[in-house]
Parts: sequence; structure tokens; C-alpha cells
Amino acid sequence: RNMQMTAELIKIAKIFDENDIKYLAIKGPVLSQMIHGNTIERQYTDLDILVEKEDMYKIGKLLYKNGYTSKHDLKFLKNKTLLKIAKDFTFKQKDSHIFIEMHWKLFLDREIKKNKINLFSLNLLKCGINNKIIKTLDFEYLLIYLCLHGSKHLWERIEWVVDIDRLIMNNENINWNKIRKLVKDMQVESMFYLGLLMTSTLFKTDISIENKTEIYKNEYMDDLCTEIINMYYMDKRLKDTTAIFKKEKTIYLLNGMYKLKDTRYMAIKYYFTTLFQIKDTDIYKSNISFNIFSIYYIIRVYRFLLEFIIKK
Repeated sequence: RNMQMTAELIKIAKIFDENDIKYLAIKGPVLSQMIHGNTIERQYTDLDILVEKEDMYKIGKLLYKNGYTSKHDLKFLKNKTLLKIAKDFTFKQKDSHIFIEMHWKLFLDREIKKNKINLFSLNLLKCGINNKIIKTLDFEYLLIYLCLHGSKHLWERIEWVVDIDRLIMNNENINWNKIRKLVKDMQVESMFYLGLLMTSTLFKTDISIENKTEIYKNEYMDDLCTEIINMYYMDKRLKDTTAIFKKEKTIYLLNGMYKLKDTRYMAIKYYFTTLFQIKDTDIYKSNISFNIFSIYYIIRVYRFLLEFIIKK
């Protein structure tokens, strides 16, 4: 399956090159090649490709011509509100059923407001796969992204911790000072350092003394790391798909993200934007551009009460 997805990534990369579309491959076959030396030792279930927002509609039409389809009509890729509040659009290959997530940004604004990753002006890494050069993030930004992505989901997959460990192990001259400055500017220090603590705890990864000092500036860090390991790697309910456990997990994620915000103001703001922001599902239902936000928020509060209080 990995070989099949790798072949599909190469095919898409060639299509984009031929049509002058800028792109970066994120995780998947490229990351596997970088940390393991091949594309088959790392588990991945889809392909993640980062592109420019302005190219999304053009990309959608190209993919449709090449055997892909999508759950939603391509007209949504012209909806300015969707492009503002969402971050990706999923396509599926009709024959192989391979899924591709086309990202025009890596994180939602409520998750990381000060995203300093200017993706197409970096010293990009180039990964060779089957005689095809595919670009991805440079090392510092890649490490930051992997840590932030894992922390956003509270490290529910141990393979994400493995990625951090292998990436650090394979790079001897890491510019930690540059990385620490970047995560401070982005106001994501706690999210980043949780990733380092996870890999240090589970795999004894060498993360430097300076980073260990930064880790424990957040009073919740040790307890959060222990909670994650107990909940996701030891709890027998991991495979439980009942509604009760799903709600419990949602609350757990919200509380975890609250603890990972660098300031109390950021934490409270995260709660409110998570609960009451415009949802992409609302746009897919109506294809409306929400310009009158106050009206939407009234509707959102009603829907929230209906879903979590009245039904309960």
C-alpha cells in the first residue's frame, strides 16, 4: 500500500510540475524516506500536500481530470470564507481509493495564530524517491511542524513520537537556538516542547539541556505527558468508539490544548473560538459566505446548546 501511495505521489508531483503549481509533500512517503531511508517502514494512510490557496480550484480541476473525485463539489474551492476558516480539502483516487489532503495552510488560525512558517520562501529540503526530487519543509520547520501536529492531537499515535525521535537522531548539527526563537515568536513553546518531552520520555532522545529547561516552564508538562501515555498507549478503551468515550476524548483534547497555550488569555480564547467559530461543515451545507458574523454566532450558540445540553 505504501508503494502504491508513493507511486501516486510521484505522479501528482509530475502533474504539478508540468502545470507550474508550487507544492510541498508533508509527512507520508517523503518523511519515511528521510527518517528510515525508504518509503515502506513508516505507516501512513493518505498523502498530505501543501499548496498555495490561490491554486486550489485549479488543482481540483487537474485532479478530477486525472481520476480523482471529492466528497464536496469543486465550487467550494471558490468560497472565500471556506478558504479562510478551513485548511484542507480531501480528494480520493477512484480506482485505488488513495486519499489526498490538499492543504493551503498547515494549521487553523485558532490553533496557531502567529504561524511564521512562510512555506515557499524557505531553504526547502529535497527528497529523492525513485529518481524524482520532491520538496518538503526544511529541517527546523519540519521538526516544529511535527511537534505541533502531534501536540494538537495530544500524541494519540505513538508513530508520531517515533518520527520526532528518528528525525533528531538523523541530524547531528541541529540549530536549537534558531528553533527556540521560532517557537517563541509563534507563541507555541508549550506545544513544541511537549513533543520533545514525549520523545525524551519514551525513547531517551537527546534533546539538549537547554530544551529541558524550557520544557518545565509549563507547570502542566509532566502530568500531561503521563496522562497521554496512560490514555492512548495503556487505556483499554482506546478502541472504544461509543459516543460516551468520543465525548470524553473531545473534552480531554480541549483541556489538553488549554494547558498547552503559552498564556491564560490564549487558552481562554482557544476555548471560545473552538466552540463558537464558523465551521466548514456549515459552509458545505449551504455554500454561504458568512459576512455577518454576529448572526452566525447566535446560530452557533443555539446549535451548541442543542447538541451538548438538550440532547444530553
